[in-house]
Amino acid sequence: MLVLENLSFGYTDQLLFKDVNVEINRYDKIGFVGRNGSGKTTLLKIIAGEIDDFYGTRIINPNIEIGFLPQDINFIKEGESAFSLCKKAFSHIENKFDELSRLSSQIEDPRNQEQYDRILSELSVSDDVEFEHKIKIILSNLGFLQSQFDKDLTLLSSGYKVRAFLGYLMLFKPDILILDEPTNYLDIDAIKFLLDFLKSYEGAFIIVSHDKQILDTSTNKIWDLYAKKLYIYNGCNYTDFLSRKEQYLTNLEAQAKNQQQKIDQQMKFIERFRYTESKASAVQSRIKQLEKIEKVEIPRESNISFAFHGSTNQFSNILSCENLTFGYDNEENGNILLDNIHFSIIRDDKIFLIGRNGIGKTTFIKLLVGELQPKRGKVTRHNNSKIGYFEQNNTFFTLENTNLFDYFASSDFAASMSLQQIKSYLGQFGFSGDDVYKDISVLSGGEKVRLLLAKILYPQPDILILDEPTTHLDIATKEILIENLKSFSGALFIVSHDIDFISRLANKYITIINKNLVNLDNISDYFLLKDLSKENVLRIKNKDNKENSKKKILSTNKRQQIQKEIEEIELQLKDIESQMQKLQDQFSIKNDYESISNLSSEYKRLENKYENLFNRLNELEQMLN
Repeated sequence: MLVLENLSFGYTDQLLFKDVNVEINRYDKIGFVGRNGSGKTTLLKIIAGEIDDFYGTRIINPNIEIGFLPQDINFIKEGESAFSLCKKAFSHIENKFDELSRLSSQIEDPRNQEQYDRILSELSVSDDVEFEHKIKIILSNLGFLQSQFDKDLTLLSSGYKVRAFLGYLMLFKPDILILDEPTNYLDIDAIKFLLDFLKSYEGAFIIVSHDKQILDTSTNKIWDLYAKKLYIYNGCNYTDFLSRKEQYLTNLEAQAKNQQQKIDQQMKFIERFRYTESKASAVQSRIKQLEKIEKVEIPRESNISFAFHGSTNQFSNILSCENLTFGYDNEENGNILLDNIHFSIIRDDKIFLIGRNGIGKTTFIKLLVGELQPKRGKVTRHNNSKIGYFEQNNTFFTLENTNLFDYFASSDFAASMSLQQIKSYLGQFGFSGDDVYKDISVLSGGEKVRLLLAKILYPQPDILILDEPTTHLDIATKEILIENLKSFSGALFIVSHDIDFISRLANKYITIINKNLVNLDNISDYFLLKDLSKENVLRIKNKDNKENSKKKILSTNKRQQIQKEIEEIELQLKDIESQMQKLQDQFSIKNDYESISNLSSEYKRLENKYENLFNRLNELEQMLN
């Protein structure tokens, strides 16, 4: 479908990547990996046709549709809503309905009748006729509330714009789908939804992601942009790729070593007999052989490493909440968001707060660090414990005309540090030499995260409170962060949607359901609990009373009432299924626009009713478990 030949990008003396030769086929599911700043986004833009000042050739089938999700969306027009944007994926259906309407007023002409019948026939077998329902399902699963479907996207955050355009692409289903870090603004539910979508995607896709789960379970090919060259690993997922890359580099090193030994032997012969007249011919022959040798080159990238440590304090209690209640004054944010929470954090805790967007995770963090004040209750910081806080949308990420040295030196604690001490400390986080004078605006996402970590870790905090710390990291940097957090000597309280990151660090899992914290045994429990009704939620105030907390016990009478309602709903569902099947049969019989439209409306009504009843059935069955 698309071919890149001998493609390079950058300046002659400083290429970002070179000699890229690759072909994208219809069923390729490509995971694209590489360091931050290696050129992944640039190569994606070239493939998508957004950059054309490159060396080499890009060949594309003219009938191929490409859909590209960039990391930042800046092309949404004023007044565009998530719903209206997604609706554009079905412009072909709307055009057909418009054409039907036009033809119906000129139906006397036999040619119009023939065209009318053809379009009607196409619509009767199309799965896209009920596109409005599909749009609502996609947007809901990507974290939009129904009240946000028609809101002007230009008035919403970057995350909403990215999710809306992702929804459009999921509905449009291009031949080649290109996704650049699509999970950056997705919650844990939406990531699972995207993963399921990718697993069943019928076209080709290329995805850049730091999410190992996605790369492991949805891909069949890995592109590795490493040391300015693109390496292709066919028929493997990310985990397979790691072992194959290691083996490849090991073999290459062995080849290089063997080659160098042979070169050394030849050089010894040349040096020994260079001035021996009887060996002159043999010496010249070996010199020519050496000139023809194509040296085995081992691709290398500079290593990124950083290390950090927490406080040397030994006290156990760090933070606690009592009767913590918080709500916003405006109704849009839902009045009471967190209600009567009891919670404590001790030194060895590695707690992960997980859940969908909008349930109050960041709000809870801001209450813990003191950026918000509760309506009732209190947060106690024990033993004057020090907090290192990594804010999700830190304003420094968009700073201009400020270099990283000055940013760090502006901290209160840096006043007592010498110039050399600051440089030495920044060196521990991978910033050396002139790098410390780089402008923050040109730093990669991973570099910005490292700089922020350097700043919050210098005071040796007793607890790290991190809100989505992996969002801007490549996989290699994320691995280093994980290893450092494992050995951190204080407590961790982290909000994250990255399942791999969570599962490798957490010793406690919590979520927010019905305005309360709920403890989970593992991350799988979240997906079991997330749809439970308020009656069925296990409410746990803190670790001290966890063992005493019990699910609400249903009386025999209540159980009988629930069982009766379940049986009634099951009968209703069967009846609706029968009605929907009859409507589907009529779609192929009716041949006029008005009838098709009426059938579609009725089918949609039944589908909504079925969905509501089915959700209620799930709630009732959970109550009995």
